[in-house]
Amino acid sequence: MTEQVFVVSADSVLLRAVETGIQDYDYIQILSGLEVGEEVVTGPYDAISRRLTNRSKIKIED
Repeated sequence: MTEQVFVVSADSVLLRAVETGIQDYDYIQILSGLEVGEEVVTGPYDAISRRLTNRSKIKIED
């Protein structure tokens, strides 16, 4: 199945297509589309799906 995720790139995010495998409530298997070490944006569905677009500027907080 093909899904999309946002990957952190400096001070913005890039929309990336990924191929997913099995998943449950906590984990999703990524089969292709990401490189080792890339940081994927996580958070509430509303914040990610409605507020972010490709190349949106972000501020990373600890």
